[in-house]
Amino acid sequence: MNTITRLRQAIEHEVFDYQVLQAGLKEYRKPRDKVSALLAAGEIVRVKKGLYLFGETHRRRPFSAELLANLIYGPSCVSLDYALAFHGLIPSTWRRSPR
Repeated sequence: MNTITRLRQAIEHEVFDYQVLQAGLKEYRKPRDKVSALLAAGEIVRVKKGLYLFGETHRRRPFSAELLANLIYGPSCVSLDYALAFHGLIPSTWRRSPR
């Protein structure tokens, strides 16, 4: 079984932090080198320092952009304009990317 398959089994969510990643790579002598290799191969994606998500080919489901925004800069909240536009009650000026 390869590394990304073991990580995918060990990590339940699409977004995870460095500690969870290190726990999944504990059998390696140099886990930082393995993280660099996974990043270079596109199997995981660094969102910001210490925050990662699985690459597109290894995701089980779409990740939540709202949750990711809160993890990047939190605590935060959803604005009223965003919520109304999200539910189609007002026209939006932003375009939601397909997931």
